[in-house]
Amino acid sequence: MQEIALNIFLLCMFGLIVWTFIDGLIQLKKHWPKVKKSWQRTDVFEKKLLYIGSMLFLALPAFKGHPSADYYSTKVIVEVLPALASSFFVVGVIGFMRNAHEVNKEEKT
Repeated sequence: MQEIALNIFLLCMFGLIVWTFIDGLIQLKKHWPKVKKSWQRTDVFEKKLLYIGSMLFLALPAFKGHPSADYYSTKVIVEVLPALASSFFVVGVIGFMRNAHEVNKEEKT
């Protein structure tokens, strides 16, 4: 009986996640002109920081699983990389969100 209740709970949680994802896509499509306008206003520097932060996050598992992972220099890179990647990513997101708020204010007035 507990197994059935657990399966029902997990199925409900999965359905909630799927519904939230689909709703997010619908909202993104609805507000796409604002998103596009905000992205076009974002500085190239902030866009590059967003891209670099994303790529550093993606490269992190490769460094951890590399054959030279036992060397000191690789250990230092693996320790510093998440902080560097997150700071680049956050600066890019903040720049984009600043422009999104400006676009939202312009459309309200």
